[in-house]
Amino acid sequence: MTRGTFRRWVGRGLSAVTIIMLIALLWPMRFGGWSSFIVVRGESMEPAYHLGDLLYVRSTSDYAPGDIAVYRNPKGAPGAGTLVVHRIIARNDDGTFQFKGDNRDLPDDLHVRPSDLVGQPVRNLGAGPTHLLGILPIMMSVLFGLAVARAVWPQPPEALTPQHPAP
Repeated sequence: MTRGTFRRWVGRGLSAVTIIMLIALLWPMRFGGWSSFIVVRGESMEPAYHLGDLLYVRSTSDYAPGDIAVYRNPKGAPGAGTLVVHRIIARNDDGTFQFKGDNRDLPDDLHVRPSDLVGQPVRNLGAGPTHLLGILPIMMSVLFGLAVARAVWPQPPEALTPQHPAP
C-alpha cells in the first residue's frame, strides 16, 4: 500500500468515526437517543436562562435537589405534554420531585414522577440559533423566488445576438 493510499484510508476512517460520534451525541430522544434541543419560552429561570435560549439537553438517571432539569407536564395537568425547565428543590418520600423556577417565589404545583423527567441542560446555545430558525423560512422563500425568476427570465434569442466576422 502506498503512502497516499494509507493516508486516504486513515482520513476516511476518521471521518466515519466523527460522523458516528456526532450521530450518537445528537440523536433525538424521541427516536431512542439521549439528547434533545429545547427552546426556553419564559422568564421563570432568569438569570440562568432567558426567553429564546436554545438548550442542549441530555437524558440522565441521576437527579438531585439543586439540579436544573427538564420535565414534561403529565397528562391531566394544565399544559399537559409541554416541557418545563426548572430547578429541583426537593425529592419527596414517594419518589416524586418538587420543582421551582429560579425567578419564581412559589414552587410548581406538580409533583413530578421520574418517568416525566426528560433530561438536564448540558449547554446553553443562546438565542442566536432560535432567531436564525425564525428567519430561515423567509430566507428560503427569497432564495426559491430568485431561483424561479432566473429559470423563467427570458433569454435573448441566438439570432439577435450580433455576429462579428473573424478578421
